[in-house]
Amino acid sequence: MTLALTQVLHAFNARSQRRSIFTGRLFTNVWLWGAVTACLVLQCAAVYLPLFQRVLQTVSLDPGDWLLIGFCSLLPVLLVEVRKLIGRAG
Repeated sequence: MTLALTQVLHAFNARSQRRSIFTGRLFTNVWLWGAVTACLVLQCAAVYLPLFQRVLQTVSLDPGDWLLIGFCSLLPVLLVEVRKLIGRAG
């Protein structure tokens, strides 16, 4: 879950090598948001729907698991943002 969510979130960083994702342009790409939503729905289906749990051998996640997954998935996004900030300053 962490690796998949990291890749999904990194899509926002990949929009620009220099511009931060935390600009007013974050919500301008409706296709990206649609793809991110679809990926999140599929990820949740993989861990919560019994058929997918059997096929993929997954288990349901509790809120603590989601906190850890979210934290670990956001770290690369933040690191790329720091790199962009340094690149713009230098």
